[in-house]
Amino acid sequence: MFEGYIDKVQVVRLMEDYVPKDEKNEKAVGGKFFIPKYQRGYRWTSLQVEQLLDDINEFKAEDEDEFYCLQPLVVTAEKNEDRWVVVDGQQRLTTIFIIIKCLRSIADSQKKKPIYSIDYESKPELKECLSKLKHDPDEEDGIELDKSDIDKYHITNAYNTVAKWVKSKVSGAEEGDFASDLMTKIRNSVCFIWYEADNGQDPETTFTQINMGKIPLTNAELIKALLLKKDNFDRDEEFRGDQARISMDWDIKENNLHKRDFWLFLTNDKAEERDVRIEMVFDVMARDIIKTNGSEESFEVLCEKNPNTYLFLIFTEEINKMIAAEKKRSEALNEPYRYGTVLNEFWMRVNSFYQMFQDWYEEKEWYHLVGYWIAAHELESKKINVNELLYALSDVYQTKTKTEFTVRLKKQILKNLLGGKNGLDDATLEDLTYGTLKEEFSGLYYTGSTADVTKIKKILLLFNVITMQTNMEMDSKFPFHYYKTTVWNLEHIHAATTNVPLREVDKRSWRDAVYEFLGTVDYPLPDDLKKRLAEINDFKDNSEEFIQLYADVSKTFSGGELEEDVMRNGLPNLTLLDENTNKSYKNDIFPMKRNYIMDKMGKEVFIPICTKNVFLKYLLM
Repeated sequence: MFEGYIDKVQVVRLMEDYVPKDEKNEKAVGGKFFIPKYQRGYRWTSLQVEQLLDDINEFKAEDEDEFYCLQPLVVTAEKNEDRWVVVDGQQRLTTIFIIIKCLRSIADSQKKKPIYSIDYESKPELKECLSKLKHDPDEEDGIELDKSDIDKYHITNAYNTVAKWVKSKVSGAEEGDFASDLMTKIRNSVCFIWYEADNGQDPETTFTQINMGKIPLTNAELIKALLLKKDNFDRDEEFRGDQARISMDWDIKENNLHKRDFWLFLTNDKAEERDVRIEMVFDVMARDIIKTNGSEESFEVLCEKNPNTYLFLIFTEEINKMIAAEKKRSEALNEPYRYGTVLNEFWMRVNSFYQMFQDWYEEKEWYHLVGYWIAAHELESKKINVNELLYALSDVYQTKTKTEFTVRLKKQILKNLLGGKNGLDDATLEDLTYGTLKEEFSGLYYTGSTADVTKIKKILLLFNVITMQTNMEMDSKFPFHYYKTTVWNLEHIHAATTNVPLREVDKRSWRDAVYEFLGTVDYPLPDDLKKRLAEINDFKDNSEEFIQLYADVSKTFSGGELEEDVMRNGLPNLTLLDENTNKSYKNDIFPMKRNYIMDKMGKEVFIPICTKNVFLKYLLM
């Protein structure tokens, strides 16, 4: 955040002659803007201008309260001047000015007074360049490109882009009406997020902080400014106290969400790309606000309309409603209104969602069930919004008892795994029996198809998760942060006799590795098998001698034939293994695999508990 404080952060429309001293209409802004010399010049490309025009044109306002919201315009009121110093957002501000100028030219309404003016400290002549923008709508190319200056070139190019864009939408006779309607839409439905910084702080310092990434104007930062802006508070000491308290609690939550085991339990952000993580809490809370308020628009529609600011806009409306309700209550009780009451109530709601995630993480059964539910969805081919999953869980958690929440979650997991087959619609995980599983999964084999691989991985993941969750002798949890940052293969526990190496070099390598290993261990083998391993020298393609030797060795170390597909490629012969380990030993025999895995355990590789158990031959009671 800024080193000073935020005077205002609000959604505003553009209005003629609005100045910093105007107290009559806080929901509008206009007048004079000043671009300091430390900012770069105007550089928007035709593509950027076209994208903005398309977004505005496609936006459909259902009522007067709906608007298309531009990215934040960060300003500070200049001392002794009735103008705004633009700290950030001058590219958008200049583009909107150019769009309006072009639309007015097409609609033949140039006599109207400009909504605002822009002065550029580094190039005062740009103000005149902007004011003179005008063309004959009958001209195909708009105006002549001004190549005398890089800023003037981009300004005139942007202007021509608008003119060409209008021509691409309607025919010549309809251009005037189209331009007039679009100007009306801009005036009534296009808004800036107005981010008014402390005018006691040097604007250049604020600009540097923003552009160095110290103040990313994310949804979270806008929400922080919304909650803690100074003009909400009546007394400075109240503002300072609440600001310090909320800021400290905010940082604690953000720091906790940056702990890998907590974050990757809640999300599938395996690359850990999200920098401001409290936004995830706000996202789930915003979905709850939309549902509770019975909004006519779904959360997804609001998000699509304003993808970069949707959380701020939802929270702005909610805070304003809470302020109005608190003022009404205070007036009815003849008590002084305090914004701190609203702030505390709102922050308690934030804390309740955050604490819910913390409870899921700390309670062992919830940790494993919720963690599996999120991880399993990532295995499915369709794209899953984790925030949507978390909200669906939170909705059940907040409306049901803890026991009901657990039962509901288990039913969801079972239905997702089995598809509600075999009359198990009302069953939970505890209702599963060997007979049920055998019947359900008897026809499930590793075929290489995406659907089969996904289902088998989900089953094996659940087996590992529940094994750790139900083991009373273990205090540890299934490490989702390791699982989600690893690429997993389905590994055949016993090599199938059909997986014979094909290349001569691979055949020799397999024989040499097996022969060397058996010379280091005391493992009973038929004498003829030892002799055949030592003496074989036919490794050519389709060598019947090698094929038979491979089959006999595999059979010996697999405890018998694996001819039936259910044994060869079915669940009894499959386990999860990380890709690197799986590629390392290829077609090695079982005891060689076991030694390799034992050597990896506890070192650089995470080996799931059930994979350990099957290779170490643990007897699970």
